[in-house]
Amino acid sequence: LREELQRDPAWAATPEELLRVGEAKIECVAGMISLCGEGTTEETRVRLERALELDPGLEEAFDALYFTARGAKDWAAAEAACTRGLEHDLGWLPFWENRGIARMTLAGKPEASQEDRARGYTDAIADFDRALAIEPRRVESLLHRGGTRANWSQWGELPFERIDELSRAAIADFDALLALDPARVQALVWRGNAHMGLALGLRKAGRDPGA
Repeated sequence: LREELQRDPAWAATPEELLRVGEAKIECVAGMISLCGEGTTEETRVRLERALELDPGLEEAFDALYFTARGAKDWAAAEAACTRGLEHDLGWLPFWENRGIARMTLAGKPEASQEDRARGYTDAIADFDRALAIEPRRVESLLHRGGTRANWSQWGELPFERIDELSRAAIADFDALLALDPARVQALVWRGNAHMGLALGLRKAGRDPGA
């Protein structure tokens, strides 16, 4: 509510509007409690959708819908929740980052076609790019952009030049992250995998990995 008042000091002049947004936030909190407790996915989703009926631009409700779908491993619904949020607020960094994670995961499914994989990984990288444009030192976006590039490079359906490009870009992302957070174990592991993938690609292309 404080954020609404800061954006428009005259906004709270209408008691009905204040009550509506307050009720929306209560429903959102109830949904998040359900998500963290014993509530079912459907109970949580209904609460959050009710919050969005009352306040269609409530960022926290879209975030909670994403995590509800992610917890149920429904990555298509997770992606959709972020896309809906972006229709209201293009500057909310978690929408870009979380949609990128959902798209990266969907593209990496074994049943994804080559076309769907290429589109999904491309869209995921674009989402992480948008998140990093908002916050250039965002380590989660660096981690997952690097992971997306590394995963894509290792599917074995790309020409060597593209594998080389993706692998080196992934390593650069992990290097940038580790300069900010040297103890991030996941980045160290993923960077090692990217180096290994690049070496294998070089061998298959008849080039010396040590050159």
